[in-house]
Amino acid sequence: PTLATRVPTYLSFGLLGAANVSNTQTAVLSLIALVISLIIGVKYQKAIGSLSKPIGYISLFTVMIFLIAGIYLHLTGQGATTLAVESFKINMSSKADLAGALGSFSWILFAFGGGEVVGPYVNQVENPEKNFVKGLLLASLLIGILYVLGIVAVSAFGTQEDFSKISLVNAVLAGFKFMGDKIGLGIWFVKLMGIAYTLITLVALILWGTSLAAGVFSEAPEGTFPKWLTKKSGYNGILRNALIFQTILAFLFIALNTFGGAAAEELYYRVYDMTTMALIVPYFCLGISYIVFRYKGYVAPFQISKGKLIPIVAGFSVSFMTLIAFVFAGYNFTIPLVQQIEKIKLYYGGLLMFMLIGVIIKFFSERNHKSNMTNNK
Repeated sequence: PTLATRVPTYLSFGLLGAANVSNTQTAVLSLIALVISLIIGVKYQKAIGSLSKPIGYISLFTVMIFLIAGIYLHLTGQGATTLAVESFKINMSSKADLAGALGSFSWILFAFGGGEVVGPYVNQVENPEKNFVKGLLLASLLIGILYVLGIVAVSAFGTQEDFSKISLVNAVLAGFKFMGDKIGLGIWFVKLMGIAYTLITLVALILWGTSLAAGVFSEAPEGTFPKWLTKKSGYNGILRNALIFQTILAFLFIALNTFGGAAAEELYYRVYDMTTMALIVPYFCLGISYIVFRYKGYVAPFQISKGKLIPIVAGFSVSFMTLIAFVFAGYNFTIPLVQQIEKIKLYYGGLLMFMLIGVIIKFFSERNHKSNMTNNK
């Protein structure tokens, strides 16, 4: 839903140079974006690879423009924010500073979340045993470098106070607008970036939708979901029903948020926040599982190291970092527990609620599956 609603926003920037789109227009254009994503996901999945490559280059090109302009402004003393050596130091001299550093570290890890969705496309990679691993390592390195340089560039175009007034939906294009105003590029530059990000986001929506369907519905043990959700198309193996189900569900979320009023919008964002911690848990579990598998001698076709020591250290590192992120993304040890109980209930209570729902669904699904197997026999 988030990606789909960004398509109309970016398109508005592309056509008008500003986020000037009504609720009805957002809902209609989001539905169109979802339908386009569904059609390409169902009928033209082989075209996704050819689509993602040029769009990836466009994305990197827009990022490089942003970074080069920001760094240039800082080097020539024209940056909106003054940078000093102290700006890059992690201050942990006090309890409050340590809590802030741990909280920032936790949320930075979220920037890497979602990388696993490339898994279903491994069969489209040439020489995947080597290139898939190299691609993941290169992507992780790029994300880390761009994260740091991006913050430096952003600080050149506006102050923290300037950006605090911008909504998350408009944040990317607002950054380019600040950049255009700062170096005198005019409204045409913002429109150009708006068109570019409309295409980038639409392709991201297609990739995200198809990979989630494959990751969630095709890999689950038999009986976890109804058969109509896990049924694959005969001619291309696409989970058509799962994609249709996802699309309907996404649009219902958008419609609820758009036309349901303030209460519905508040509910949507509460549900969104409640699912935040759910992003971290799988990485913790995967890290522990990876250690166990490699210790027992299981060898996967895709591996960075053939020995045991480096994989086990990597598994511990992933699990330890995600554990830190899990704790300190929702809890600040410098604030009395009573004062942050609502936030804790939202983040951790929401996670427990969704896990409980999952356990209940799994229990009844397995019982139903066993019953069907018995009847068939």
